[in-house]
Amino acid sequence: MRQGEAMMTERKEEKKKFVVDRDRCKTCWSCVSVCPTMIYEKGDRAARVVEERTALCIGCGHCMAVCREKAVSVPTLSYERDFTELPAAKPSAEDFLRLIRTRRSVRVFRKDPVDASALEEIVRQISFAPMGFPPQNVEVTVVKDRATIERALPLMVDMYEKLIGLLKNPVTRFIVKRKVPPDVFNTLTSHIAPTYAMELEVMRKTGQDVITYGAPALLLLHAHREAGCHTENIYIALAFGLLAAHAMGLGATAIGLIPPAIEQGHGLKELFGIPADNEVLASMIVGHPKVTFRRCIRRDMKKVTWV
Repeated sequence: MRQGEAMMTERKEEKKKFVVDRDRCKTCWSCVSVCPTMIYEKGDRAARVVEERTALCIGCGHCMAVCREKAVSVPTLSYERDFTELPAAKPSAEDFLRLIRTRRSVRVFRKDPVDASALEEIVRQISFAPMGFPPQNVEVTVVKDRATIERALPLMVDMYEKLIGLLKNPVTRFIVKRKVPPDVFNTLTSHIAPTYAMELEVMRKTGQDVITYGAPALLLLHAHREAGCHTENIYIALAFGLLAAHAMGLGATAIGLIPPAIEQGHGLKELFGIPADNEVLASMIVGHPKVTFRRCIRRDMKKVTWV
């Protein structure tokens, strides 16, 4: 009995280690080449784990993804659970460019809801986004009920009306300027305040939705505010979500007004079930497009410098 327990313990400990199966390894050295933290090196008959460097692993999974023989094992990853085989044929550059050029920001939707399975697929595609370190700290809240969005809208309007009022006062305007980054302050004063002062009043009087545009679904992307690289990770995830929605025939748009409203608006985090310590940085509305775009718009970059 004790011997059996010892063997079980030994197997469990082995699963926690970085392993290169010497019988499977064909010495292609792909894992050696691809590992960003140099955990592997060339051995006599197989790649070898450099034990003193294993603490540097960032969990990217590149070593397991390139190994044709599945000879490499990382403690936190499983071939069966975490990896999907890639198709032999890659999409052409033309396919990708067509996807990019045909995507538009959609703000006019049909009233029919988006199937939960379609929203699940968008989230699944977001999970393939390349993340920073650590590999995954982004959380997604999927609001698939229009009624919940409509309950949130008055709270968002309240927050922005108060903010616009503060910006009209020279003293509080100065305080806001000191508290927020310059780009945020410029957006507030040059876009939000002059544009939405009238828009929000119209929304109050007529009920016309100028924030989520009547979208039947909303995705909120957030992470613990102390999580490493979470800002970059969230914006990468957002880009993947927008492209995934478009590829599925849905319309989507990133809405910059929503995250600050959730962060500052009383009761919005509770309404959406977002942890208090999480920071909401991005949102996207999703629905079935009501109109069809016939052409794309090409916009020149502010400046392109070749070095």
